[in-house]
Amino acid sequence: MSAAGIGILIFFVLIVSGWTILPQWVAALSPLVLFALMPLIRKLPKGLPHMIICGGWSNLPFVIYFLTVLITISVI
Repeated sequence: MSAAGIGILIFFVLIVSGWTILPQWVAALSPLVLFALMPLIRKLPKGLPHMIICGGWSNLPFVIYFLTVLITISVI
């Protein structure tokens, strides 16, 4: 496992255990969980949406996660 993977795992554990100001449901949208969805993403029907989503999947979980954190923190 890479250093980034270890960092994502540690941050996931901190969110779930309540050691951050983030609500625990944010862990459901963490990169750790979203990267685990990769086998399902590859089963999308072939075509343009498949190419866009699968091609950008290495960045999309981080965009989703940080948008969620930004919105959650601005509400808190």
